Amino acid sequence: MKRFLHRPTFLMVMLGLLAQSALLAEVSPAAKTEIYRKLEGILQLSPTDEVHYQAESYFRSLSLPEIVVAKDWLNTAKSCVERRIALVTMLDHWARLDGPAAYAYARSQTILGRTEAESRALIGWASYEPAKAWNELMVVSSLAADRRYAVISVLEQVANTNLDLALQFYKDLVPDRACLQCSADYLMVSAARTGSFDKVFKFMQGMPVGPSRDALRDGYWAYMGQYLPELGLVQLKEVLDPVDHRAAEVGFCTGWALTSFPDCLDYILHHAGAEKFAELILPSVSIWARFATHDDVVNLVKSLPPELAQRSLLGLANTLSSVDPKVTLDWVASFPYSEVRTNSLNRAISRWAKIDQKAAHDYIEKCADTETRGIMLWYFLFSKLDNQTLVFEELAEANDRYSKDWRVKLFAGLSARLADPSVNNGGKYDLKAFQAFVEQRRDFSEEEKSKILEPFAKQ
Repeated sequence: MKRFLHRPTFLMVMLGLLAQSALLAEVSPAAKTEIYRKLEGILQLSPTDEVHYQAESYFRSLSLPEIVVAKDWLNTAKSCVERRIALVTMLDHWARLDGPAAYAYARSQTILGRTEAESRALIGWASYEPAKAWNELMVVSSLAADRRYAVISVLEQVANTNLDLALQFYKDLVPDRACLQCSADYLMVSAARTGSFDKVFKFMQGMPVGPSRDALRDGYWAYMGQYLPELGLVQLKEVLDPVDHRAAEVGFCTGWALTSFPDCLDYILHHAGAEKFAELILPSVSIWARFATHDDVVNLVKSLPPELAQRSLLGLANTLSSVDPKVTLDWVASFPYSEVRTNSLNRAISRWAKIDQKAAHDYIEKCADTETRGIMLWYFLFSKLDNQTLVFEELAEANDRYSKDWRVKLFAGLSARLADPSVNNGGKYDLKAFQAFVEQRRDFSEEEKSKILEPFAKQ
């Protein structure tokens, strides 16, 4: 880190101004007039996309002295959105011709946001002097701690022309400051453009254990799974360290699940090994569920072997209920009674209650098994209480279809929650009305009512 030394900004700016003065002398008066005319026409274009397109095309055709002339004219032009677009575009092309001068201007100008202007200049500068541009970036961004700077864009610019150097720069990023995962993802995109995955793989294997290596490893294997599963399957066999292999396989499967979930599932069920099922299926399904449909969920629950599915029941129920709660609840209810099954019913019905309370309630009412129906009703009512939509009259559903002990425990639990100020925040619920509702219940003895309302007596 010692190589990142501050350079005298004032001297840099003064030298830049002197250099620009010399460049201005190289442009004839007639050429300057033509530049002014062209820029004025660009600023009058509409919509703004056309402004960017025309400015991009025009600045690309200008020499370095002509860019400086354009910059001076834009500095004095009327303030408007079109002028800002042109300035940003100009700065990008200027930096590709003379990075230090463009960067000095970015640091001294007052038209654009300073961090945006500096980032633009550094991206262009990095296209031909990556080490110098990166050094400046690490200084002004405090080793990427200041995320207003386009650290990832500069790294990507370097990676597109020199992946080996970009990987070295990646090591400069401080784990608790920079977005390592974002940087790793962009490095993989750059590696794909030149087919340089072997460079990333070897570099990653040689890195010391820690967050930087973990982020690059995760980005690598997710990319393999998503775009190159055949190569990924081969390279997985080369990862001999058990901890590394485990992390690589999880990353690979989550990436694969995005683009070819049936193939990923087949691998998890038939090739990865039963002992790895839980750790691979949950993250893979979580990714896949973002785009899954009703039929997808139906096919998934049908394909899962019961002895394996039960080990991951709780996590799967939570994820699948977001896609299709009915299919998920039907599936969960098919398992033998257990604590895991109960908790899974809780997650699925609570999730459904947030999405569509009426549909969730109708499903509960149609459930033929009293114990299963009671579990779902319990969590449905608590879910409504927590999201402040419970109406006390709904508690009449807790009737003699359910055991007396169950009903007392339900009301006692609701009382405890209602008496908690963090739950009844803002006085949404009328606690006296709840007490009156309990007092009016004929199915509770006085002793049971006293037990239910005990949390209120302590207030």
